[in-house]
Amino acid sequence: MDRLQSHVTEFLKKLWKKVVYIRSTIYEILNSNCIAGLIIYLRPNIDESKALSHDAACPNIVDVIHPHNDQCTSRNSWNLEGYILPQGLRNIDWKMQIMYMFNQSDFDIIKKCYYLFNAPKKDASMISFPLCVVSFGVFSSAAGSSEICLRRSYSWQNLLSIRKKMFCDHLLGVNVFVLIPPRFSSSSEAVSMMTARYLMLTARVDSFGLIPELSPGEISVVTSVIALLATIHTIGKQSDIFKHASNISNRYLIIAFFDGESFDYIGSSHTAYNMMKGLFPQRQLKEQLDSITASQLEVIIDLQQLGTGDGVKLNVLADGRQLNEVSRNIFCTQQCKVDKSKQRSKCVVIVFYCCFSNQLQEMISSLSYGARAVGGTIVHPTNSSRIPPSSWYSFSRISSSIRGIVLAPFREKYEYRRINSILDRAQWNASQRSSAISEVIVAASAVLRVAADYVRLDAAQKQALKIDSRFVTELFECLIDAPDWFSCDFLTQLVGSRYKPNLRFYSGKSTYPSRVHRNPLSFLVHAIAVYLIGSKMTYDDAEDEVVCKNLHKLDNAYTYTWQPDPENGSYYCYRSSVYRHLTYSPAFDIDGNLDAQFSYFFLTLATLSYLGYNFSNRTYSTWTESFYRTEDIVLYLIVDQSHEVTLIVVGLLSVAVSFLIVCRCDDDDILIGREE
Repeated sequence: MDRLQSHVTEFLKKLWKKVVYIRSTIYEILNSNCIAGLIIYLRPNIDESKALSHDAACPNIVDVIHPHNDQCTSRNSWNLEGYILPQGLRNIDWKMQIMYMFNQSDFDIIKKCYYLFNAPKKDASMISFPLCVVSFGVFSSAAGSSEICLRRSYSWQNLLSIRKKMFCDHLLGVNVFVLIPPRFSSSSEAVSMMTARYLMLTARVDSFGLIPELSPGEISVVTSVIALLATIHTIGKQSDIFKHASNISNRYLIIAFFDGESFDYIGSSHTAYNMMKGLFPQRQLKEQLDSITASQLEVIIDLQQLGTGDGVKLNVLADGRQLNEVSRNIFCTQQCKVDKSKQRSKCVVIVFYCCFSNQLQEMISSLSYGARAVGGTIVHPTNSSRIPPSSWYSFSRISSSIRGIVLAPFREKYEYRRINSILDRAQWNASQRSSAISEVIVAASAVLRVAADYVRLDAAQKQALKIDSRFVTELFECLIDAPDWFSCDFLTQLVGSRYKPNLRFYSGKSTYPSRVHRNPLSFLVHAIAVYLIGSKMTYDDAEDEVVCKNLHKLDNAYTYTWQPDPENGSYYCYRSSVYRHLTYSPAFDIDGNLDAQFSYFFLTLATLSYLGYNFSNRTYSTWTESFYRTEDIVLYLIVDQSHEVTLIVVGLLSVAVSFLIVCRCDDDDILIGREE
């Protein structure tokens, strides 16, 4: 307290006018020796040109494949224009408590106290006591590094204890996959299975900020998610022709929404890991559904930061070394017949042939056709082009033949300056919002054309495919314009009573992949995708929720989901090829082989398997989340040291005078006679 009193005046003189996070302010806070905590609140209408990204200058640096991948250089500093600190606000030791003030009335009280006692008065050169002080506590159970923290949390002594104390746990997310269509055959048809090829369209559903529960991700995440959902919407209306074309060409689509990507690619690396082990798309494979390996993936197209450009032009970012590579493609013609006794179809490969082509250039041409169909343009990459941080890296690491494309408004560096930030909100005017919607439609149309060309639809079928702009606008209203994700009519009807927003997500929106509080966007994406591409079962087949869920035990090629129809609110059993996977870093499952729906006991065993993983090799993410709670805020005044000295002197004098008075009294002065 003495040090606080001696330094607070000088520090407040420097800091009181700085009301937003800027680099110089952060450095002053970190270098100060008198600040014990920070209270953060959001100000509206902050200048968009300010660098307000909470991510590092080189995001997800540990998994970049380029040379010097463990160092931040000019080559991989994609967030050069937006970062606040080079290492990011997330990756530093603040050495102080930080709390977000979400109640405006509480903050108004603190602000009033500040201006009444702490703000310099007019023509005053000094700040005088008394000063307004806020006291609060944020109790965190973290203990050192992730390895130390996990070892303490999952020690056998702690697990067998009656009162378990959890220090931290690894991050958890939910990946959502849409297979168009799912491919199934018996294991005896291995030759046919391995010749199947896949195009993967991806977007991430997670973000972060200095305050975990405040990670809206409206530009970092949501706009790209909307583009892929718009693509699914159009494909769902033409699912039969896509299924027919895929079965003939032996080429299929995977639309993936990865969770945990902003924490060193948790979602995509876990998927790639499962592919290596033959556990994708389902861990418990039956003969109905084929497993998919990474070698079967031909191209991965990742959508990023849509809504930050001019609404017309998008850039294709690719590895320049892959642009001129010629790939060999194998196409198979199948002859199928239905085995009525086994209630399945049996396909035999009767013809296959090889051709050589530049597949990456073909994909870029398809993107251009799709963009032009809605008035957009595609800027082609050059031989020196690079791929920014993307889910492609997780798969390319295990299969270098996979081509990668990132479709985004930026080219050499991120232009959006709030990537992964608590301020990652769309502050558009009417013109900017219209451009953002247009840009999302351009991206959706581009990847839709790629999907159509990939499965080899005929020209007339491609011409009939259109992105529904009204559906895109509706998703903008629900996921971006609305103050939260549970108030617009479409999502309210779709969610029903199945999901209740967590009160800890103060802003009503959070894309943080929390261990305790799951990312609500993953749930919404799954529900929307099921509605868009699923088919309603008749009441004779599935009349209630229990019957609907039990159908999955008989058929794992499809999933069965009991959810409302947003048009009327009535519940139906939807059969779809939309899959949810609980995802976590492979670092915590190196020796595990667990079912996706595991119990707490098996989850504990999976976590204990980290002992077989070398945490220093950086192959997989080792991010963990500490358990913490916030105590109540106390507001009070402190006075100058001179006042304390004065009070001490007065107190001592009072004691001395009292002592003298008592000593001069005798028994007659104190005792009272009986007669009185």
